[in-house]
Amino acid sequence: ARRLYRRLLQVVASRDDEYGVYARLGLARLSYEAVDMETTDSLVREALAGARAIGDSAAEGDALQALGNARVDAAKRVGLAYHDSALRVLPAGR
Repeated sequence: ARRLYRRLLQVVASRDDEYGVYARLGLARLSYEAVDMETTDSLVREALAGARAIGDSAAEGDALQALGNARVDAAKRVGLAYHDSALRVLPAGR
C-alpha cells in the first residue's frame, strides 16, 4: 500500500487535491501503525492543510482525528482537543 500511495503522490504533486490529501492520510496511517510519529505528524499536517484548502470537511476531520491519535499518548489533553475538533468539522451522519 505504501508504494501505491507514494506513486499516487508523484502523479498528483499538489497537496490541495483530494487524491493527494487522501494519499497522505493513507501514508500517515501506515506510519502510525509503524510507530513513526514524526512522519505521521508531518503527513497529517500536510493532509490537514490540503483538506482545508479544498474545503473537504470529511478529510479535515479524518486528519484532526489522526493528529489526536498520534499525540494522545505524549500529551493527553492535546490529543483529546484534536479529537474534539474532529467531531466539530466532520459532516453530520445521515
